[in-house]
Amino acid sequence: MADIVLPVVGATAGFVLGGPSGAVLGANLGSMAASTFFPKTQRVQLPTQEGPRLADLRAQTSTYGNMIPKVYGTMRLAGNVIWSTDIKEVKTEKTTTQSSSGGGKGGGGGGKTTTSQTTISYEYFVTLAIAICEGPLDEVIRVWADSKVLTEDVLSAAQGKYNVHIGDEAQGVDDIMAKYIDATKLPAHRGMAYVVIEDFLLAEYGNRIPNFTFEVRRAIRFTPAVEDLVKDVVMIPGAGEFVYGTDIQSKQDGYVDDFTGQFTPTGDKQFINMHNYEGKADVTVAIDQMVDILPNLEWVAIVVSWFATSTDAGDCTIIPKVEFQGTTRVLPQDWSVAGLSRATAQKVLFFDPETPTYGGTPSDHTVVQLCQELQNRGLKVMLYPMPFVDTITPEPKPWRGRIAPANLTDANEWFTKTNGYNAFITHYANLSVGGTALKDVIDAIVIGSELIGMTGYTNTAGNYPAVNQLVSLAATVKTAVGAGVKVTYAADWSEYHSLGGWFNLDPLWASPNIDFVGIDSYFPLTPDLPQSQIDEDKIKEYWEKGEGWDYYYTDSVARTGQTSYGGDETFAWKNLEYWWKNTHTNPDSNTTAWTAKMKPVWFTEFGFPSVDGCPNQPNVFYDPTSSESFFPRGSKGRVDFQA
Repeated sequence: MADIVLPVVGATAGFVLGGPSGAVLGANLGSMAASTFFPKTQRVQLPTQEGPRLADLRAQTSTYGNMIPKVYGTMRLAGNVIWSTDIKEVKTEKTTTQSSSGGGKGGGGGGKTTTSQTTISYEYFVTLAIAICEGPLDEVIRVWADSKVLTEDVLSAAQGKYNVHIGDEAQGVDDIMAKYIDATKLPAHRGMAYVVIEDFLLAEYGNRIPNFTFEVRRAIRFTPAVEDLVKDVVMIPGAGEFVYGTDIQSKQDGYVDDFTGQFTPTGDKQFINMHNYEGKADVTVAIDQMVDILPNLEWVAIVVSWFATSTDAGDCTIIPKVEFQGTTRVLPQDWSVAGLSRATAQKVLFFDPETPTYGGTPSDHTVVQLCQELQNRGLKVMLYPMPFVDTITPEPKPWRGRIAPANLTDANEWFTKTNGYNAFITHYANLSVGGTALKDVIDAIVIGSELIGMTGYTNTAGNYPAVNQLVSLAATVKTAVGAGVKVTYAADWSEYHSLGGWFNLDPLWASPNIDFVGIDSYFPLTPDLPQSQIDEDKIKEYWEKGEGWDYYYTDSVARTGQTSYGGDETFAWKNLEYWWKNTHTNPDSNTTAWTAKMKPVWFTEFGFPSVDGCPNQPNVFYDPTSSESFFPRGSKGRVDFQA
């Protein structure tokens, strides 16, 4: 009997000394002692180990009377469990076996011991339905269990099944719930958005049902729906080295050995353009969402930025910039624009060591990637190069419309000098990356926008040198991109018409190399009214009324000197139709080259800040880092979803 008793005693000692692993050690020691006297094969069964187990498998559900939220736009909100099964217990038994041999000097001979132990573990699952809000929703974007994000792919892969009900009035009963409830007695919960998750594993949540929250989207419904009316979108920010990259880019700090040329990392790899739960480049996710929300989308304008170094045209150069330099490695393809590398380009300015004024210029290869991606989705692409003024003093980040020359030489050389404006625009007109010419993946290009400080400069009456330069630039660009790509200039709403009685942009509008009149349309729509007096009818009324139609201010900033046009529509700049369908005569009595209805007019931009009073002054925006930061006249700066 000694060959049985000794291992058990050893195992007991092992438990006293240190738990299951000690038990194995103790058993082996006991077996070795036994084999000294009884050298033969021993089989030892250790006590079964059982993991933690729930005593109560009942699931708590919601109570009657909880509020059902109503959602407008995109929102994150808590769910409410409306049904669940009891918690399901799954028992798993696992037996492990370990063998050891006796022998050697002092061991007493060749005995063998086989030790086995059974471990029992328990997993817990629940099947449940969670109400979200009143339907119908357009999309359940993300789900959180406690603070952990659960994407639909993860839910579907890890659980038995995952159903989403958007909450319309035609939805049927849930097929998961129908496994547990007679379908004739099961409500469809019409009008309520909810999800049903089958066999949700509770191990990561302390074997309890976690708190579920949901990010959902519900469009504000009009007839017709606003989303259905949108056919054109301007894609911003236009600054960010890889914001337009469809490949996922990463960066990692480190150094390169001077002798071997090997890169040694000193930090963790960080994704530059992938900050989402779908594992795609951010711009790809954005495009997915855009085409889903806007079913009638036709055109996308891509803003691409270089940086002006001053608002004084004589001191101003226009160059691409990067966000960081040094020995950081960027993969799979580092930044490059117009032959400059990260090492040879300048950095954007910084307000402090952690806060840049802007993101860097989009790398050339990412611009081509994005244009290709959009065209592959059946969309037309307009490239919209735009200079951002990268200054902190005397004014931080002023509007490009503030760039102005002091004399004729500065006006002309701003375009023609090395690192001047022409080099910026013609770079994109001639760009080719990896055998793909940019002109082949765009449908239109903007040669400039809102350069009112330049186009408004005159050295002699009726002569506007910057306009003449733009006419020449349009010809250069048209030759480069060909007849299949439309070319335009996007004038500010206060710029397109006339200046001091002179129709200064007409030589550009009449140019055979300009295909349409582009206007960034931020016309004031209401006469500085408080939000309480603004509604849809008022906006419609003042589109053909008020400032720019019936009268103008001699000082538009101070809002003083209101002067009537006296019924003469010649200079009524909000009366776009009159300007378009008539010829124009300058103060010298000469008729311009513009002829009636000569070309179509496109609104290359329009929009408004989503705050109260926005129709009073749609062209302003709030940005505390910019000298151009304002709320509209009459606004209290309150977010206004009705806008």
